Amino acid sequence: MHGKLGIPTIRPGGKLGNVVFIRSADGYIVRERVTPANPRTALQTAVRREFAIASQGWKGLSEEAFAAWLAYGDSLGRTAYNVYMGLTRKWLAVHGDGTPPAMPPPGPFFGDAVRLSVSLPLGRGRGGVE
Repeated sequence: MHGKLGIPTIRPGGKLGNVVFIRSADGYIVRERVTPANPRTALQTAVRREFAIASQGWKGLSEEAFAAWLAYGDSLGRTAYNVYMGLTRKWLAVHGDGTPPAMPPPGPFFGDAVRLSVSLPLGRGRGGVE
């Protein structure tokens, strides 16, 4: 029986005390470990609620709905999960409560059309037209 003996190498990754080891394309980086801020603002609470509802909806999809989301995601070049979560969160942001649609849109969804109108006062001064 033949084998190779080598010198074990240590590839740091993760955290140790108050430092974090990160592997990047340029090698390993060591930085201070920080605890991110977690403000409990109304907006953050609403977004977390949307994520929770969307996540539960994803887990509860029927096989038919799941297959439809897979096909829809493929048609957009994205994962079904990311497309579902994104559209469901947008739906919840607009509608608030209720049950988000289980099936994907019939075609690509590029968002709602936005129309802007500008009205300028007529009259003298400040570039107005008489």
